[in-house]
Amino acid sequence: MAHVGVLRVLEEMRVPVDLVVGTSAGSAVGALYASGMPVSDIEQRFIEMDWLSSFRDDPGRVYKPVRRKQDDWRFPVVPGIGVRADGLRVGGGLIAGQNLGFILNELTHNAALVEDFDRLPIPFRAVATDLETGEQVVIGDGNLSEAIRASMSIPGVYAPVERDGQLLVDGGVANN
Repeated sequence: MAHVGVLRVLEEMRVPVDLVVGTSAGSAVGALYASGMPVSDIEQRFIEMDWLSSFRDDPGRVYKPVRRKQDDWRFPVVPGIGVRADGLRVGGGLIAGQNLGFILNELTHNAALVEDFDRLPIPFRAVATDLETGEQVVIGDGNLSEAIRASMSIPGVYAPVERDGQLLVDGGVANN
C-alpha cells in the first residue's frame, strides 16, 4: 500500500500529476488513480478486496462436486513448457488469471469504455514485459483491466496476457 501513501502525500502537497505510469501492483493503483478514483477509495477497495481469490481460477472447494474435489490432491504443473522447432514454448502459468481478471474488471468498471488511456482524467500507462524478447512494453490503449493484468502477470504464476502478438508478463521483469 506504499503506492497509496505516495499518492496521498502528493495530494496533500498539491503536486499536480500530469501522467501516471505503473508496473505490477503499481499499475492497479495507478490506473484507479488516473481514472479518477479518490485515494481514500483506492485504499479502501484494496483493503476490502479478496486478493487471495486471484490465486485461484476455480470456484471454492465447497462449491465443487465430490469428483472435482479429488482434483485438489493432484500436484499442479505448468503445462506446455518445452522446445519447439521455432524456439522455446512457454507454459501458461500455474494460474490462468481468470479471477484476477474479474477483480480488475470490477475495480476498473468506471473506465470500461475508455480505450485510449490519454482520455482518462489523468493519462495512464501500464508497463509490461514481452516474454519472448524481455523488452519493456508500455501500454497506453485497449482494455484498462487487461493492461493492468498484463503488468501484474508474475511469470510462472499467472498465464501471460496475449496482446498484439506478444505474450506479456509483469513489467517488473524488464524494469522495476
